[in-house]
Amino acid sequence: MENNRDHAGGDNRSADAITSSPTRVTLTQSISSLNKVVVYLGDLDAEGTEAIDRLISQGLFTPFQRRSWLDGWRSHVNSSETSKQVTIIGFQAEEPVIALPMTLERSLLFKILAWRADKLNDYCAPLIRRGLLDSLSHEDILGLMRAGADAIGGADVIYLQKQPIRIGGMPNPFVSANAIPHHVGAHSTVLSANWETYYHSKRSSKSRRRLKEKLSSLSRRGAVEMRFAQTPSEAKALVGIGIDMKGEQLGKLSHWNPFSEPGAKQLMIDYFGSRVTSDTWVVALFVDAKPAAISFGFRDSESWLLYQISMTDGTFAPYSPGTHLLMYIMKHCCERGVKTFDLSLGDEHYKDDWCETSSTLMNDVFVVSARGIIASRLSKARSAIRRAIASNAAVYDRAKVVNAWLKRLRRA
Repeated sequence: MENNRDHAGGDNRSADAITSSPTRVTLTQSISSLNKVVVYLGDLDAEGTEAIDRLISQGLFTPFQRRSWLDGWRSHVNSSETSKQVTIIGFQAEEPVIALPMTLERSLLFKILAWRADKLNDYCAPLIRRGLLDSLSHEDILGLMRAGADAIGGADVIYLQKQPIRIGGMPNPFVSANAIPHHVGAHSTVLSANWETYYHSKRSSKSRRRLKEKLSSLSRRGAVEMRFAQTPSEAKALVGIGIDMKGEQLGKLSHWNPFSEPGAKQLMIDYFGSRVTSDTWVVALFVDAKPAAISFGFRDSESWLLYQISMTDGTFAPYSPGTHLLMYIMKHCCERGVKTFDLSLGDEHYKDDWCETSSTLMNDVFVVSARGIIASRLSKARSAIRRAIASNAAVYDRAKVVNAWLKRLRRA
C-alpha cells in the first residue's frame, strides 16, 4: 500500500517509499548509515525473526534483549489490552544492524513508547552490531525512534530507563545529555582464576574469620549443602521458593515487589527453570534439607549475571546464608574460568564488599507530541524524587514507613 506521509529521519528527510501491512511498516529512508527501517506492531514475521537471530549471533546485547526472554515476558506478563509490542529494525543494505525491542503502552492520558519488559529487566538496551555504535549519533537514534513511533500511529513520549552509559566499551547513543540517573545503579566484579586469591583480595582476615564462624554455627543447625539445580524440574521448584522468599523480604522492607505483577512469578519459574541446562543457573543453600538461600541468573562461558538472590528470614538468617551462597557461586565461577560476575541492578551494601565496578544507569525521556511535554515533566520529576529518596538514608526510612502505611490503607 502506497502512503506519502512524511516520516522524520535522523537528518529530517522524509521517506520516499512506505509499504505496510496490519503488523509491519517498511520505511525506505536515510537515517545515518541505515537505508531501511522495518517497524513491527505485534508479532514478528519470518524476516523479522531471522533479523533478530542474526543480531543475537553477532551483535552487542544483554540477556534481557534475547528473544527467548522477551517472548517469555510477552506470554506471561504483557497485557495486550494496555500495551502492544513494537520492534524497530534498522538495515544496512539487507543486513540487520540494530533492533529496538519496545512496547507501546497506553494510559488514560498518554501513549508511551518504552523498552520492552523494562520493569523486570536489569538493563535496557538495543541489539546492535559491533562497530555501529561509533557511527550513530544521538540525533540518529532519536530520528530512528521517532520514525518508528510515527509508523505505528504516533506516541506522546519515548521513555527509556535503566540504560547503561556504555555498550561494548562505547558511549551509548541512546543516552542524551539531558538523561538523569536511575535511582539505583549496577555492580560487577572481575574474578580471578584462583578463588583463594580473589577471596583474600575482597575480605579482610577478620571478615573471613567471622564468616567461617557463621558457617560453623549454621552447620550446628543441620547439615549444610550447597548445590546447583541439575534438571528443569528441580530448578523450577527452587525458583518458585526463591521468589516467595524475595516477596517476604521486600514486603518487610516496604519495597515494591516486581514479582507481584500478574504472570511475573511464573515467567521466572518457566524461564530460569526450563533453560537451566543451557544459559541460566539456579543454586540453593540447604540447612537440614531445607532451603535457606536461593539464587538464579544468566550465564555464558565468560560472564555470569546474578538476577535474584533471596534468603529465609527465620532461624538461619543471623548466619548470613545469602553470603555463603554467593561465595559458593563465585568460587564455582573462578574454578571454571568465568571472567566477570555481574551482581547487576541494586545498591545493596553487600555488593560493595565484592564489586570494584559500579555503573550508573540512566533514564531518558523524549517528547514526541505536545501532550508528551506533560508526560516528560512528570516522568523526570518522579525519577528525581526516587533518586533523592534512595540517596538519603533518613528520608528513605521515612518513605518506607509511609509506603507501608499506604499498603495497609489499600488493603483495608
